[in-house]
Amino acid sequence: MRWIKAHLASYEGINKDEVVEKSVDSLLEMPENVLRGYVAGLREVAEGKSVKHVRIPYLESQLHNIGSYSPNEQSILLEILEHTRNYNGTVDEAIEILSMTLDQGISGSNREIVEKSLREKYTQLAIRSRIIVERVDALFKLQ
Repeated sequence: MRWIKAHLASYEGINKDEVVEKSVDSLLEMPENVLRGYVAGLREVAEGKSVKHVRIPYLESQLHNIGSYSPNEQSILLEILEHTRNYNGTVDEAIEILSMTLDQGISGSNREIVEKSLREKYTQLAIRSRIIVERVDALFKLQ
């Protein structure tokens, strides 16, 4: 942590962020056993909760040819594309909320609200994932 702090303090390039420096300072002020507990808590929050954007490059690149499909197929393909875009938007929201869990300034009931929001985003992602899979299944059933 001291190495990170030294490099952050000497950095003068673009995107210099004092918030990160303050976060490192607050971590350095923690007793070793408290810091270990904090890191263990972060691992519990993040474990198994990695989310990534979903891309469908072929579908996105072939939208100009969508007219060659039946109206039902077109509808389902566009639904898949829209649900994927919504999923990716929710991933962005989840990542933003997850980053809030690293902010030591958020504690008590505010931390509970952030963690609840994160759980809700993961639930929304699960629902959106299921919808995408169901629409893909519906597309295969048409063929």
